[in-house]
Amino acid sequence: MVADSHAFHAWVEVEGHAIDFMAPLFTDAAQEEGLARVPRRMFQRPLAEMKGLDEISQPGDFMR
Repeated sequence: MVADSHAFHAWVEVEGHAIDFMAPLFTDAAQEEGLARVPRRMFQRPLAEMKGLDEISQPGDFMR
């Protein structure tokens, strides 16, 4: 997967939450790239729960 002027990822921040409308499509993108099957999930999380890179340790952890 790549992020450039033709492929990027973004989420919406509203009232202290991050909402990623593309998250449910990640399964399809991962399969197209030959990556392991990823469960289809939505992403709506309080920004206060955001972690630093060295704190990511379990499913659901996220960073900006």
